[in-house]
Amino acid sequence: MTSPATWSPGRAFPGDPQTLGAEKFAALAYLRAHLAEGTTGTAEEYATFEGVGSVEHAQELFDAVADLANVRGCPSCPTAHLCTRDPEAQLAI
Repeated sequence: MTSPATWSPGRAFPGDPQTLGAEKFAALAYLRAHLAEGTTGTAEEYATFEGVGSVEHAQELFDAVADLANVRGCPSCPTAHLCTRDPEAQLAI
């Protein structure tokens, strides 16, 4: 296993808090965590987290990261997991 120091930014996770900003990055992490579990995160649930404030704001954050939420990695992966190591093979569902 490689160390975090050797990971390429934006490959293991499509985005970073410096580029997206903390709010959008947190919303993206929430959506991808649900996707990885086979569930769907909702704006209503996300709005209950400290600092989000409202369902409308949660939905604005979700909309802002929608293109990154479903980024997939290599199409040859039998599990089609959320890895994004291969930027040439990224697929949006």
